[in-house]
Amino acid sequence: MDRKINSHIYLAESILKRFSFQDKNKKYWISYIDIENMKIKQETARKFNRELGYYTYKNEQKLKSNSEEKIGNVIVKLENHRINNKTDFILSKKDKETLTKYLAYQWLRSDFLMQKIKDKFNAFLPIKALKNMFIDEEDRTRLITKLTEEMGICIVFNNTDNGYVINSATSVLNKDSSDYYIVTIILTPNIAVRYCKKNSIKNILKLQDDVFITTIEDQNIILEENIQTFKATYNASPNFVVGRERDLKLLLEEYKNVTH
Repeated sequence: MDRKINSHIYLAESILKRFSFQDKNKKYWISYIDIENMKIKQETARKFNRELGYYTYKNEQKLKSNSEEKIGNVIVKLENHRINNKTDFILSKKDKETLTKYLAYQWLRSDFLMQKIKDKFNAFLPIKALKNMFIDEEDRTRLITKLTEEMGICIVFNNTDNGYVINSATSVLNKDSSDYYIVTIILTPNIAVRYCKKNSIKNILKLQDDVFITTIEDQNIILEENIQTFKATYNASPNFVVGRERDLKLLLEEYKNVTH
């Protein structure tokens, strides 16, 4: 019998902690908008979006070793560069592979992609079973990973007082002015990574052949991007948005102003 683990379904605990606060007992808490009732709620990072046996034991180990553990090291590297403004910053081949794998596995954890597959192929399997099947195959086929390997990477440092918020997919899909798709994946309140066609990246500092960097100093830009994340989540399942409490309050206030 497969050993059961208490799975974080959508967001790894290590990512949730980057949007959390600690209480006097050193316990990590996250704030989130429950879009069903438009209220800000709180839960411990350990218990949020969790279900016993959601992923198989084998897939839990794959998510941990291929995605969750490695992405933490890359985030620390990016955060050190953002804070210290290092001029010798290099995103190694291994770092880029980690970012690409993390994005791939986050897509496979999302209900959105699995629902598209169900609709496209009239699949009878439940979403949970589809996720486990595709995660199990990703190591062998690298199907999702290959989709982003030929794209340019743009690292975004948010230097404003407003932090990014994050949804269950951790990413937002948009189009640029040339109608190319841009995938933005949120890592922390201050760091995002964009994947887009290499020649569509403009007005930013080039670091390597396929890696670019830009900073955002205008907090209204972050608010606009948070609204896009919120809208993308509004009709999705599960419909929650995680962030720092002050950022969630500002987002709710602005969203109500836009829709009224």
